[in-house]
Amino acid sequence: MSSVNTEDTPQEPSLSSSSSKKKKKKRKWPQQEATIQALTRAGHRALLAGRNHEALTSFQRAFLLASKSPQTRDTPVLQACAFNLGAAYVETGDPARGLELLLCAHPQETAQGGYHGDQCFNVALAYHALGDLPQALAWYHKALCHYQPLGDQGQAQAKMGACYRALGQPGLAAHCLQEASRAYAQAGQPQAAALTLGAAAGCMLKSGQHGVGEVMQVLEESRRLAERSTERGLLGQLYNDLGLGYSQLQLFPLAVEAFLQALPLCREPGEEATVLRNLGMAHNALGNYQEAREFHQKAADLHGSVGQRREQGWSFGSLAFAVSQLGDHKAARDNYLHALQAARDTGDVKGQWQACEGLGAAAARLGQHDQALEYYKEALARCPKESDSVRERLVAKLTDAVRTHLARGGLLPTHTLTSAPGRSLAPGGASLVEGTPARVGRGTPGVQHRSSGGWEDELEEGHEGKEEESANVPTTSQAPSLEGPRPKAHLSFGGQGPLRMENPGLLVPNGPCGNSQEEAQAVDQELFNEYQFSVDQLMELAGLSCATAIAKAYPPTSLSRSPPTVLVICGPGNNGGDGLVCARHLKLFGYQPTIYYPKRPNKPLFTALVTQCQKMDIPFLGEMPSEPMLIDELYELVVDAIFGFSFTGEVREPFRSILSVLNGLTVPIASIDIPSGWDVEKGSSGGIQPDLLISLTAPKKSATQFTGRYHYLGGRFVPPALEKKYQLNLPPYPDTECVYRLQ
Repeated sequence: MSSVNTEDTPQEPSLSSSSSKKKKKKRKWPQQEATIQALTRAGHRALLAGRNHEALTSFQRAFLLASKSPQTRDTPVLQACAFNLGAAYVETGDPARGLELLLCAHPQETAQGGYHGDQCFNVALAYHALGDLPQALAWYHKALCHYQPLGDQGQAQAKMGACYRALGQPGLAAHCLQEASRAYAQAGQPQAAALTLGAAAGCMLKSGQHGVGEVMQVLEESRRLAERSTERGLLGQLYNDLGLGYSQLQLFPLAVEAFLQALPLCREPGEEATVLRNLGMAHNALGNYQEAREFHQKAADLHGSVGQRREQGWSFGSLAFAVSQLGDHKAARDNYLHALQAARDTGDVKGQWQACEGLGAAAARLGQHDQALEYYKEALARCPKESDSVRERLVAKLTDAVRTHLARGGLLPTHTLTSAPGRSLAPGGASLVEGTPARVGRGTPGVQHRSSGGWEDELEEGHEGKEEESANVPTTSQAPSLEGPRPKAHLSFGGQGPLRMENPGLLVPNGPCGNSQEEAQAVDQELFNEYQFSVDQLMELAGLSCATAIAKAYPPTSLSRSPPTVLVICGPGNNGGDGLVCARHLKLFGYQPTIYYPKRPNKPLFTALVTQCQKMDIPFLGEMPSEPMLIDELYELVVDAIFGFSFTGEVREPFRSILSVLNGLTVPIASIDIPSGWDVEKGSSGGIQPDLLISLTAPKKSATQFTGRYHYLGGRFVPPALEKKYQLNLPPYPDTECVYRLQ
């Protein structure tokens, strides 16, 4: 802020216009008025040097002299002094007093020029600081009318963007910020242009009115503007903001690249620590936990060296997440303890319950179930204001911990620990707590700001909770549908027999029988026990079948991107393992898969499958895009490998939210074995409606409700004797094919 406009004001103070008029009239100033002018000049110099309180004192003395002098009372000189003092009050944190003086300066004058524009702008700043955003917008608009003829509208547009964003109107905010960026660029201020354009990209994403390609174009233009900037210190902030934008788009490889560009340019310890922490979280999202651990450790050390205790606690939490994924649960426990102490030291309530949740998970992994129980209790007690989904997750973990604790003490029958057939209850699901990316700024620790040309953006430095359970089969979770109900289609399970009518409007040929849940489980058990198949052996064959069916239904050449992008969403059980194998084979088939695996079992089989995918450069998302539009833009196909036929019960987070997002997609979904959320026998009750269903071993009874375009049978491993015993009536696979198209 300036006392007329400090960044663009000449050395003469704001009353110079009136003094020049008086000089033109050949009027001689009395000594008192000369003193007013000298004090005003001194105030300007102090403002330009950043000595705000010294400036305030000079403007106070000038205003006092002007108000007492009979020659200046009720003149433009007094108005100018009121304006300068009001601006100084706003700048030094007293917007109420500043606003009163600024309004006395009659800023509503309609004369054109920067002087009146500055008056309106400072009134707007005062209203903005007081939280009266509608009034602030009205005055910024008045200032804009004065500034536009001068080509000096960038700052006013940027401030209007900040107001609209705070009012929950990101579409209008994005428009204002883009206009501000253009104005800054035309004025030769590439750094301010880049900052506001980066902020505009964030608002565009939040508005839901812009495609990913359009947002990417804005981010790339922001990068080009940043590279034109000569201020290397500011360049670091710009690249960090670019990384945040890419992170919002789930484009974590690009985010890592931007953060790495920012790192050598941010040499202040606090800023360097922020970029290191962001790098760590981007690597966490990609599943590169070794790299993430190193970045988070460095960030924690640097935050601690400059007294940023709150940020240090967040780094410890993210470090704990990384080492837990590497299987070092003792180190995870120790780092969660550091995070908890830091949160207590700084009064960070959210950090406290998240650290307790992580400690509960680590204790459970270490077999310390009584401690897990206490930590989950504390976590739940400290989050009364959190969302229902957070509290439901903690209640579920606490319930599991209580059951495990009682069972191990002999107070609860072991069979009560399983709430669904085939479900292996974890001895306390591990909560993996990861932080959100931080912004580089020059503000106070904790809530950091970035500002240039008036744009300010505050980041909520929270942590996103993530769960993991050592379950081999799906926990009680469910999912809504990808698309709305489609018209019933004529279903064909293959086979050569004549069609027979079973239900009005539904044609089903003689072909493979639909298995019930009990029959499907019995077939699996015989494969394991009688025929000595191993889990990983069947999983490999099933995953290969799924990838093959996808390649037949959606050949790479039929999709628009090269390579085609596929999002594979894996659940915590064997169905998720099938998805991991499927993703690996899709990579070999020429696709570009990305995996979202929010609840990872801590078992060697699943750890090995994850490692195989990582070694093949298949990225893992740390967080699922929350907007269907974003998934539609980024991916051409979604593979549903969440729940298998053994799933029963109600859906829990995070899968309830995941399936809600899938309901809004327009890109096709391919479901493995059974669409997630469907009853294995009754079918859909508002669940997802996939375009492709890949039935494994044999179709389940719910497959009669499938109305998509493609239905394949996969898993060519059923011995003839087993097929005969259960009357599966499987079709003959052609030649060496591992899949058979039923529809």
